Amino acid sequence: MAFVETMTPRQRVMNALAMQPVDRTPVANPTNVATVDLMDLTDAPFPDACRDPELAARLAATGHTELGFDSVMPYFTIIQESSALGCDMQWEEKDNWPTVRMYRPIWKTADDVRVPNGLLEHRDTKAITGAIRNLKARYAELCDDNYNPDGIAALFVEDAVWESGGLGRFEGREAIRGFFQGASEIFTFAIHYSLNAQIEVTGDTARARWYLFMPCTVSDGDQAMWRAGIDDEEYVRVDGQWMFKSKRSTGVFSTPFDTGWAKVRSA
Repeated sequence: MAFVETMTPRQRVMNALAMQPVDRTPVANPTNVATVDLMDLTDAPFPDACRDPELAARLAATGHTELGFDSVMPYFTIIQESSALGCDMQWEEKDNWPTVRMYRPIWKTADDVRVPNGLLEHRDTKAITGAIRNLKARYAELCDDNYNPDGIAALFVEDAVWESGGLGRFEGREAIRGFFQGASEIFTFAIHYSLNAQIEVTGDTARARWYLFMPCTVSDGDQAMWRAGIDDEEYVRVDGQWMFKSKRSTGVFSTPFDTGWAKVRSA
């Protein structure tokens, strides 16, 4: 009899780490699987894949899509922070890892340490914030895919919180999954536009505010609607991957498509 997987890759890895039952032994790499062959396959070579969030995501995904691993590590080194702080970098070529030139220190004592102006605007910092933008884009993509409950739930940590005005508050990944299993019965069509992000990163945590614009169709009366709101979100980096810690949506307006927000503007 052919083996049938009954768990998602994330469920399998997390259960194994918690010493809980799994459908099969997970195959996971806690670092990454960047090789020259995979760089050539995805046209995402080092050092560019360390400095461009789209290339980083493309190369990292091969651990799962090409090699069948149950894990993905989207960061290949910790040199983004070093570069943004002003360290002397040796970026190398695709067959070697980027490194800091330790023999050329930029500080001699702890008193010399300074955070440079524009740290968050540095290209290599944006490689990290860009990954958060990709996470948000993936969330919107899954919502627009008939509110894919398993895919959306996988973006949240185990004890995450999702909250949205009249739709309710849901604590924990399984509760979030449960809500989205019925979300397509509330919104039969939706396109999520996430705009004007303000992202703050502190080590392995981050927070952001986004503005949401959402043309949609609600099942009650099959009514086409315009909806807008503000999303306040917190993230945490788990094993190199950014995930949602909390997501709170506040409505700005909701109005029938054929009426417009100038006449009807309920939250």
